Amino acid sequence: MKKGLPLLTLFALFFIFPASVNASLIVIDQKGEVVWNVLASETSLGIPKSSEITVKTLPQGTPGANSLVSLLREGDRFTLNVKDGSQEKSLDVSQVGGEIIEIEERPQARRVKIGILGEKFLIEEEGTLALTDYPIKIDPTRAELSVVTDTGHRILPFLPKEAFEVAVRSRVISKQKDGETMQLIEGGQGELAYDISGEKTINLLNLFKLNVPVRTSISALTGEVLLVEQPTWLRVFGFLFS
Repeated sequence: MKKGLPLLTLFALFFIFPASVNASLIVIDQKGEVVWNVLASETSLGIPKSSEITVKTLPQGTPGANSLVSLLREGDRFTLNVKDGSQEKSLDVSQVGGEIIEIEERPQARRVKIGILGEKFLIEEEGTLALTDYPIKIDPTRAELSVVTDTGHRILPFLPKEAFEVAVRSRVISKQKDGETMQLIEGGQGELAYDISGEKTINLLNLFKLNVPVRTSISALTGEVLLVEQPTWLRVFGFLFS
């Protein structure tokens, strides 16, 4: 019986403390302060001494005008960089999957999480996900996100959930396609947009519903519907089902 106690203890710890294992490395709180999650850093990155993080942690207090949090990529290496005035800290997060940065909800902004999925950057806004190849920068004071594209630094006034809501309100799509994640890309004309593969649900003669594959592109800058790809018959007769 005694031999089973260590196993039971580990089993209990696994279910009691799952949040600390999956926690963000840093949290940008409602005041714009950057807070390092030491436990998450140790767990995810295998850092043996918390002092290695604690000593280098940026000071608490009112964030400076030059505060900047960046998730960057160089080759196969992903780096988390935090700068506050003259102080700067970088961490190799190549082996960390999922959530890395959390921006707490504010009156003017929803809760947002930034991370890595496979070889792409991940932006999550209240459960709605978008993947992108572009490095992400965050202004902690303004809770402002931007990406660095081939044409330069681009601020994101519209985030994934807002873009999806635009598509639904515009009756372009009804839901996202199962297994698909929207992509944040820059088009041939330089427009930065969310590419969404979804389905439009139409009611046929009030007898049954049909899900039709539809693809749309929503501007990340203006929220405008830039593109709608759908079957020709739906484009011509769609007004009959609206």
